[in-house]
Amino acid sequence: MRLYRGFPTPSDRMGALWALSGVEDAFIIEFGPAGTTHFAIEGFMQFDCDMHGHTYTTHMDESDITFGEETRLVNAVKEIDAKYKPKYIFLSGSSISAIIGIDLTSVIFGLQEEVQAKLIALPDCDFTSSHRKGIANITKLLVKEVVQPAKETKPLTYNLMGLNVCDYNWRSDHQEIKRMLAERLNLNLITSFTMDTTIEAVETSAQAAVNVVLHPSVEPAAKLMKKKYGVPYVMGRPYGLEQTEQLLEDLAQALDTLLLDGDATDNQLAQYAESAISRRLKQGGVRRIWLKDFMGSVPGLAGYLTDLGFDVVESDHAPDTYDMLLGDQVTAEQLERSGADVQSIQVSYPSHGQMNRFIHTPYMGIRGVAYLSQALYNAMKK
Repeated sequence: MRLYRGFPTPSDRMGALWALSGVEDAFIIEFGPAGTTHFAIEGFMQFDCDMHGHTYTTHMDESDITFGEETRLVNAVKEIDAKYKPKYIFLSGSSISAIIGIDLTSVIFGLQEEVQAKLIALPDCDFTSSHRKGIANITKLLVKEVVQPAKETKPLTYNLMGLNVCDYNWRSDHQEIKRMLAERLNLNLITSFTMDTTIEAVETSAQAAVNVVLHPSVEPAAKLMKKKYGVPYVMGRPYGLEQTEQLLEDLAQALDTLLLDGDATDNQLAQYAESAISRRLKQGGVRRIWLKDFMGSVPGLAGYLTDLGFDVVESDHAPDTYDMLLGDQVTAEQLERSGADVQSIQVSYPSHGQMNRFIHTPYMGIRGVAYLSQALYNAMKK
């Protein structure tokens, strides 16, 4: 067993289960010990969000492991199919079923004709890759197996890819992206892969005029959707005015539409907030930031902070000297207990003992510029 100084990075299996758990009417059956499934569900609940998917476990005993029995899994599939009549049932293996060599594809081949639901095997997990790979695998799997061909494209519609419940502040960022794209481009959301959505919405997502990709890990899914259904995609991580406006301009170009003027007050507040940071940096004091992105939630943030004038160190471990931490709550608490005189802003999980359901404190987008810059400025003042 490995020894960790802090929390280990969640595995690809955890990411896969988290991703599917955000899809309403997604029925997931894991062939493995009950404890491992319970652990995944508890992890999902710590993101302070509602579980929309339905996750079940078969459990396993010594006989299953010794003889490689599949009976529990077959019976579970038949029971879920008869009781709930879902359109899809996703079958997930576990470390134990992998060890004894259970082939989920073979199980599906022998069982599919006996049930109404379409059976889909989750990609094999290596339990060493991060949760980001698991999320990417599920996003691509949904595009391949669930998304249906569209008879026509709905003008001014989009799908959102790459923002998930394991991203700290996801609820506010999700709200701001939707608000901003509606205001500046008249765009309407079809679905988000894979949070606060439904199987039906995922099925109809090929009708979208464009996919908005916010995390590089899910670009393969966007490429597959473009190849299979002709839906183009635009990538970006809208931190700061420059990156936000670039994403909006790229979308306008992809859709061959005009970019509308935004709320003047929002733009003025964002410009003032960034100017306040520049003025404060010229006065000296806080300059070096330790960016600890434990969950891989904030790609692009380091570049934005550097553009503002900060000296940014991206690392899992603390640099020799730094003035401010942008990281997770646990690290911030450890620094506080040690007596370190370092201000902190939370940008990543893990997080314990606090609520984060308010939807108007984004880090991304125009309003995110104002809020994040305000948090940075206040931390510098302290």
